[in-house]
Amino acid sequence: MGFISFGLGVLINIYLLILKILGHDIWGKPLLILGLIFLLGGIQMITIGILAEIAVRTYFESQQKKTYNVRKVYQKEKEPDTLEITV
Repeated sequence: MGFISFGLGVLINIYLLILKILGHDIWGKPLLILGLIFLLGGIQMITIGILAEIAVRTYFESQQKKTYNVRKVYQKEKEPDTLEITV
């Protein structure tokens, strides 16, 4: 979600940059504010996601818990070592 928001903000701001280079006035447009909100919101969501991942890993490491549980281990049946040849 953070990367999508950040990417959308970048695209909007690139569009506005192209308009500015072509000589159009972009000041005061709602699209400028929307692009900045998406850009900053995306950065915040990415940062919060990284901090949450660090907190979860620290919790599991401090409790000496695994991050997953294995319910059952399936093993392949052992094949015989010798082959029987009939003629």
